[in-house]
Amino acid sequence: MLLCLGCVIIVASNGQWEGQLRLRNHCFILDLKRSPVWAPPELPTYSQFLVAFKGSEDFPDENSGNYTIRRVMKVEWMLNDLTLYLWPVTVVAGLFYTADKQGKRDFILHQATATGCSLTIGGILCVVVWLVIGGWGPPLPVVYLGLVVGLTVGFTTYFPISGKSGR
Repeated sequence: MLLCLGCVIIVASNGQWEGQLRLRNHCFILDLKRSPVWAPPELPTYSQFLVAFKGSEDFPDENSGNYTIRRVMKVEWMLNDLTLYLWPVTVVAGLFYTADKQGKRDFILHQATATGCSLTIGGILCVVVWLVIGGWGPPLPVVYLGLVVGLTVGFTTYFPISGKSGR
């Protein structure tokens, strides 16, 4: 449990950010340096965007005033990082849990075991989909489906409908 909390703290202290310059139906994006969620990086300036997008015909003039600049936390990327940190933690916890021969049940370790297995299967499915389709698609839907399935399987096997313990 503490290792899972540690994963969350690592991801939160190493947040991913981007700067966006928005103009009507255009969005110009700059990656900003990583910084903690509680201390976001400075808002990028117009000149930083100008250097990055020099020569772009759609880039607005500084005096036009029709644009907005904002800083956005890349939550999806941070969730991806969290999944990559949690995966080995849950697999190792699951290995210790299944190796325990005393027969004691623990809800958290049971959930970690099911989640680790489903994240592994979700990762394998991502690679299979990539090989079948012939290009890389977003891995998050398959991986997060694995996360949801793992938590559901862990809960239903720990508390079976019949009310009897599964182990």
